[in-house]
Amino acid sequence: MKKHQMTYEEMERKLAESEAKNSSLQNTIQKLNVKVTKVSEEKEESQKEIENLKAFIKNFREKFDVERMYTWAKGSERFSKEELKDLLKLLKENEVKPKDIPNQDIAEAGNWDKATTTIATDNNDDLSSTEDIVWDVLPDGITKEDLDQAIKEKKKRGRQEGVKTCGRDSSVYDKLDSIEIVVDDLEKLKEEYPDRTFELSGYRMVKKIDYVKAHARTRIVKICIYKDNQFGELHESQHNNPQDNDFFATGKLTNKFIASVITDKIIFGSPLNLLANKLQLVHQDKIVDVQLLSSNFMRVAEGLTELSELIRQNILNQKCFHADESKLKVIDYKNKDNPGSKLGYMWSLSCNTEDLKAAFFLYNTSRSTEIASSLLKGATNGGLQVDGYSAYKKAIDLENEKLIAIIKKEDGEEAAEEFRTSIVSGGLKGLTIIGCLAHARRKIYKILQGVYAKRKDSPGYFTTSVFIAIIGKIYEIERKLRKDKDEGRISAEEFVKLRKEQALPLFETLKKYCEERTVLHKKETKLKEALNYYLNHHAKIINYLDYADLTPDNNFQLCSDFHYVQVFQNYSIESFNELVA
Repeated sequence: MKKHQMTYEEMERKLAESEAKNSSLQNTIQKLNVKVTKVSEEKEESQKEIENLKAFIKNFREKFDVERMYTWAKGSERFSKEELKDLLKLLKENEVKPKDIPNQDIAEAGNWDKATTTIATDNNDDLSSTEDIVWDVLPDGITKEDLDQAIKEKKKRGRQEGVKTCGRDSSVYDKLDSIEIVVDDLEKLKEEYPDRTFELSGYRMVKKIDYVKAHARTRIVKICIYKDNQFGELHESQHNNPQDNDFFATGKLTNKFIASVITDKIIFGSPLNLLANKLQLVHQDKIVDVQLLSSNFMRVAEGLTELSELIRQNILNQKCFHADESKLKVIDYKNKDNPGSKLGYMWSLSCNTEDLKAAFFLYNTSRSTEIASSLLKGATNGGLQVDGYSAYKKAIDLENEKLIAIIKKEDGEEAAEEFRTSIVSGGLKGLTIIGCLAHARRKIYKILQGVYAKRKDSPGYFTTSVFIAIIGKIYEIERKLRKDKDEGRISAEEFVKLRKEQALPLFETLKKYCEERTVLHKKETKLKEALNYYLNHHAKIINYLDYADLTPDNNFQLCSDFHYVQVFQNYSIESFNELVA
């Protein structure tokens, strides 16, 4: 009986413990439910903000790949599901990989028109294969100090000139429109300390840069219509008056809006679909779509075709100009024979003379001589500075032959032959091809850094360092004399004369040195080809010495888009009305 009584007591104790645990669990559940409810309410309240943030991240995520192209096409074109599926398949099948495109910029010495892609180095080659050649003798005019200066790595520390190294530049606060907000807790202090009195002793100023979202508005134009009471005729007022001269009289967008789209697209490189999505996010409504922006952009481009052709002609009328072409990947889904992702080229023409700074761009899917010829069509005289791509040489030869044919027809065989001779001898008649020293230097510099940087006692390291040192002295001459010319100490004619006298001997030294070193490095494929590249282009590179507006390289073409931006930014949005009038 006692044993059963103990068991019963034990069961009561366990039941009490279970009830206590259950009560504790119920309290915990209630607390959790309160927290869950609170979190749910907060989530519901901020859901719109979260969705906007997701959309913002999605629209601003730049990833140039097939999926992004497909998304763009899906958002900008009205395809069926099957058409979109076929488009994605075509994009995958026709995706162009830049590494599969051969480099046509390398040519062997003595043959401008021949291009080679054999640039691999045999790692088993002996880097000092010709032992009987003394490889560590400096050329005449080059010192050990020049060599040390050429191979010395300069590390720029600190900020650029004109930028403060400590603190912040606060002048921007005075340039912006401002709004003043007063933070006053006087009433709160009185409530907290009712037995005290307070007097204003001053302010602590805090300045922050605020942001006001972009603003679009609807322009309503009331066009007055008058009725002739005598004859009953209606007379509508002229819509496109001088105060309201839109590029498209009946279009949906004003000049200001079109100008802002062009600025975002050309100056800041924003895709049109991104611009449309951004406007929709800012205004929480569908202001415009990508089709509208695209169609207006193309219509403006068509309207400015004559202007772009005028820019091209003005560039070709200068004494010297630059040209280049860059790879540009596009979608070409309308090509039924070979649709999908395509690799095209943005051809460019520019000049940087005292009379004109301008840039012209031409897109084409081809990198052929025909496109180079169309870029130079109509040019009759001047120097064209380019890299080693043979299409430019062929295009210039074609243009010169056209001029020779005209001279032969008008002035006879003798005059035509004299003109041909002047081209060959560098008589500054007709079109002249000019090479780029930076391209030659870049090939040697890459080999120096990639192959010989850790072999400082090797002939290859010595060769590449001397090559860079000689070019460094050529640029030193350019910097010094051009500064004298720009500051008026010497004329353009004196500049050309002095530069040629000082730089030409260095070019001849460089040529002779390259000829000698190709023998020493005959088994080193990369270095031999880089040396041959310079030898092949030597005669064309030194042509820049005849033109005061040219430097040893074609680098101005690389920043021609920057100069274009400078020119574009000189126009305010309001002045766009005058530009398109």
